[in-house]
Amino acid sequence: MQISLAIAVVVVVGIARLVQAESHHRQRVTLHTTKLLQTWTFEATSTQEWRSLWTPPDEVTAAHAHIHHVELRIRLLSTAYQVGQLNDQAIRFEAQRLLECAAARAYWAEHHSRLAGEADTRRQRAFLALLDAAWKATA
Repeated sequence: MQISLAIAVVVVVGIARLVQAESHHRQRVTLHTTKLLQTWTFEATSTQEWRSLWTPPDEVTAAHAHIHHVELRIRLLSTAYQVGQLNDQAIRFEAQRLLECAAARAYWAEHHSRLAGEADTRRQRAFLALLDAAWKATA
């Protein structure tokens, strides 16, 4: 009886460690993907030649680059919040700093509803609520 109990405990602990390792791996992949996207977008928006390749012809390239930088910053903050690198207080501070920029406020006013529709998890919705509160405070 004690041997089967010991085996059950070992199995449960092993399963818990596998679940935890998979969760940490998923977080590392998410962070790495976000950093790669940021690097690529920064390089793609850093020169006029690159901006002209992917910017829609009816938009001003400098304004379009600002929009992409704001979106990248929001995505990075969201990812860091989701994996636990930033807490509520840090997000409030970063959101206030981000929304001091007029381009960021315009982006949030225009795209808030789309981002809210994309929020799948409770953590994503909490992040958007923090960002929305910062936006209302600066407006």
